[in-house]
Amino acid sequence: MKKNLLVFILMLFFVSLFAENEMIFVEGGIFELGDSNMDDNLIHEVELSNFYMAKYLVTMGEFKDFLTDTKLPFSWDGRITWNPGYLSIKEAAPTDNCPAQGMTWLYAVLYCNWLSEKENLIPCYEFPNGLSDPKIYVNMRWNHEANGYRLPTEAEWEYAARGGQLSKGYMYPGSNNINEVNKESAVSYEIGQMKPNELGVHDMGGLVSEYCYDWYDKKMWEWLPQENPCFETLSMVSEDKLPKPKRGISQLGKVYKGADWYWSPKGTYSWRNKQSLNGASTTGIRLVRNYDEKSSINNNVTKTDFNSYEEKQDKQVTLVISKDGTVNINGTNLKEADTTVMEALKLRISDKTGFRRNTSLPEKGKINDTRVRLRTEPNLNCETLLLLDKGLEVKILERSKKKFTIDDEDWYWYRIETKSGKIGWVYGKYLDIENDDM
Repeated sequence: MKKNLLVFILMLFFVSLFAENEMIFVEGGIFELGDSNMDDNLIHEVELSNFYMAKYLVTMGEFKDFLTDTKLPFSWDGRITWNPGYLSIKEAAPTDNCPAQGMTWLYAVLYCNWLSEKENLIPCYEFPNGLSDPKIYVNMRWNHEANGYRLPTEAEWEYAARGGQLSKGYMYPGSNNINEVNKESAVSYEIGQMKPNELGVHDMGGLVSEYCYDWYDKKMWEWLPQENPCFETLSMVSEDKLPKPKRGISQLGKVYKGADWYWSPKGTYSWRNKQSLNGASTTGIRLVRNYDEKSSINNNVTKTDFNSYEEKQDKQVTLVISKDGTVNINGTNLKEADTTVMEALKLRISDKTGFRRNTSLPEKGKINDTRVRLRTEPNLNCETLLLLDKGLEVKILERSKKKFTIDDEDWYWYRIETKSGKIGWVYGKYLDIENDDM
């Protein structure tokens, strides 16, 4: 009895530990995956350990922060090929709260390492020969003892999509009605709009398909081990098991699962396909972390040398706005007087003398709810800049002149600045103000 109580307390501790990052505990066990009608994923028994899975997909805003931080090249004009409009990535994701998409599988892995390092966690993926290694896909390794973020294995993804131990046997992730968990659209829509599944995980039935860590092999379910299966490295199989005629590694591809905003496969649980290592697509990132936190006592983080990565593609336009309002595009300063350029970019630049804040306002505040929207204007009908985590401390810059009524509650809007320098508006309901005696 005491042992069970201790386990329960530990589980509560770990759940609270990941609450800020919206990671949901997924209890493992022995179960059946696959479908009797799918010859590349027939019913087979697997055994999975406990793990954590992200409640939401990685957003475009979060992916942009990664690109800015690492300075990795990325073409926003890369094409989403599987739709009649042949849209570019920037067209396919109209707001920063749409899911990240259009990246290569390697960039998805590098995002996991980047976020791990940002949070002082041990990165899961190691590159012994650096990121410019011509055989990077063969030589990279997954450190199973690391406590950082990673991609799910195919088995973890399908198990979580089914609802894990909480599964009610739905046809789709969270419902028997595909329209409750997926909607086909001309472009992608914002995360979290559709009904979650039994675990509380959103958008596993649609929005974007999702990268898994596994290499793709049509019959991998026949030869992978039952416990925590994953086609992790090419050395796991002999050449006679690889596709014939023998082709390059890029032709092998990685497993991706689920449906996307343009196309809805009939079976979102068991359906599986191969994603090219190189192509831009409607595939995104769902983060996972190990349940076993033994390695968390070791905080030595091996940094990924993003500068060593070289990729031959057109350079993107780099736009930097400093706190004093100076605008820099690809190394060239623009003057605020150039209103034509400013209008074209739809930018709002603060006065160079500094923001004229109300000196009676408290200087600091703290976000009091999860995934609070930082908006471009003090209203609900505007663009979301990014989502803010609960507990995040922010600087108070301005308060709206009047209160606004939303859901029968009256609150001020506050213009705030995050520690990373992002500036926008937050509805006062979601902001605890220090020493607010006004």
